Amino acid sequence: MGSQDKVLEQRVKRKLQREEAERNRIEQEAKRIATDETIAMLSSSISQSEDSSGETSTKIDEARQHRAFKTGQQLFIPPDILSNKNVVECFTRNKITPTAGLAVITSIITACGGDTSKFKLSYGTSYRFRISAAKEMAEKIKDEWRPAPISVLHWDEKLMNTLDDKYQSDERMPVLLSGLGQTKLLGVCKLPEKSTDKHGLVVQSSVGELLDDWQVDRDCIKFFSFDTTSSNTGHLTAACIQLQVELEKAVLWAACRHHIGEIVLTHVWDALDVEVSKSPEISIFHRLRDEFKSLTTKDLTDLVYPDLSFTKSIPKEDILSAIEMAMKSKMARDDYREVMELSKVLITQDAKNLTLKKVGAIHKARWMAKILCSFKLVMLQDKIMKELPPGTIFSGSSKATRRSSQTMRVQETKLEKFVNFVVVVYIPWWITCGSATDAAEHDLLFIKAMDEYRENVDTVVGQAALSAFRNHMWYLTPELLPLCFFSDHLEDEKKEKLRQGILSQPKEADFLNRKGSAFGKPNMPELGSKIGDIELQDFIGPDSWKFFEVTGISTEFLKEPVNLWNEITTFNESRIALKGLQVKNDAAERGVKLAHDFLGLAIKEDNYQNILQVAENNRKK
Repeated sequence: MGSQDKVLEQRVKRKLQREEAERNRIEQEAKRIATDETIAMLSSSISQSEDSSGETSTKIDEARQHRAFKTGQQLFIPPDILSNKNVVECFTRNKITPTAGLAVITSIITACGGDTSKFKLSYGTSYRFRISAAKEMAEKIKDEWRPAPISVLHWDEKLMNTLDDKYQSDERMPVLLSGLGQTKLLGVCKLPEKSTDKHGLVVQSSVGELLDDWQVDRDCIKFFSFDTTSSNTGHLTAACIQLQVELEKAVLWAACRHHIGEIVLTHVWDALDVEVSKSPEISIFHRLRDEFKSLTTKDLTDLVYPDLSFTKSIPKEDILSAIEMAMKSKMARDDYREVMELSKVLITQDAKNLTLKKVGAIHKARWMAKILCSFKLVMLQDKIMKELPPGTIFSGSSKATRRSSQTMRVQETKLEKFVNFVVVVYIPWWITCGSATDAAEHDLLFIKAMDEYRENVDTVVGQAALSAFRNHMWYLTPELLPLCFFSDHLEDEKKEKLRQGILSQPKEADFLNRKGSAFGKPNMPELGSKIGDIELQDFIGPDSWKFFEVTGISTEFLKEPVNLWNEITTFNESRIALKGLQVKNDAAERGVKLAHDFLGLAIKEDNYQNILQVAENNRKK
């Protein structure tokens, strides 16, 4: 066959293929039209029926949309597609390296029949584009961002791998500002590896450089949110003191409320002596995680529900109501939701809709995991006895031993005591601890509940919890107590007593309730012997006026009765700003997670900081 005959044969073959494709298209279109007509007739008949429902109509619409014919679209791909800001932001957010991003773009162009030689697709070009685009976007973010007039400064520290060697580590410190519902990561400082300076001086220098780099008006920083470690709260050169020196003014100390709760639980756990171990993991929880798959967790009819001893301060109905409301909020995610679900099951003794999740990470620092493991061990203890060999999870565990004496301090009994305290006393406080304006009221209620628990339920547990919390009554100090004025839940009668209390206090030139100087740590208030009789106004003092001096909030509303405050514009504006205060240091912990997630995308420090800005900005969209 000659060359001309071969060409002719190919032309005929392509013509036949086109005709076949056209016939198939026509047939598909005819089927689609017939389907639409059938759906339309069905929809009409259903609408005329008395039993028709909106759900059926919705399903028909979804079916019609699913059968819609997609034609595709011709697009122009620019030669420097790898420098496109949307592409860079997407690749950065999803931790796609320049090499992987280059492969993705190349595959797309090839699949669409494009010529890759028409595009800038070398690794060097991809890497340079990524760096320049990230730098440009980070600078734009920095130029456009403005802090809230009443802002909270957050920081935390964590050991992480270095940028260029995964076998080496650096100590890094995310620094953030929050206010009016927004949170901004300023940077993740790399702290000096070997420094003769005190820790507070190192933090001061690092934070000061970031504030200057972002051109932050330092007057907007009114609060610190921090973990209550000695390196942050010491009397002389701790971070909180040195940061006030850097800002050249006094700032209000709003300790992380989650960290306060963790300290209370630590003291309770240690007082019960559930398990003494220097290991970063608690062995009983480790064993539960390893053996969890061996338990029949689909059948939950034989769960154990301990007899919970509720207090008058926090009735059972109030706890259930708080849990129900919290489960509808944004905080009800992952571990938080599971804790609330299990707490509800333990209270109601109803596991009808419960699904027990497998045990995750159980490091001692993860207190949500400690609560979850304790809940599961108590609820599954009969299953453990029946389905696993003795001693598999509980040390020296046997049914006879456990039930032979109520006074024997075996692990099951200790865990039940821990769970009882968590559900009855701790959970109601933990659910509400994120509100800055309600913090003092909730803390006082927590104190009274712990005192009642000590008197009527368990002296050891109640005393351990109360002793721990006595050292962390930050929100009952005179300087933070005025947050109560802006609460939406505190009764007007209590606000009026607070108003009368602060008006009776003198205005002093300096803080009276801080250690050493105006920059020192606030002294915790004394509770006295009759805790049940304490009221909020008992914590008012001369330093309460300093709250308004530091925040710049007008005190004119205090001259008016409480029932008129909602009509005062300045009061309402201040209430909005203070209700949005973040008094949990979760923002800094998220900064740690963000910094850790994107370590592998950069080698140089400046590029790493730009990548963090791009990733954080993309996550907010």
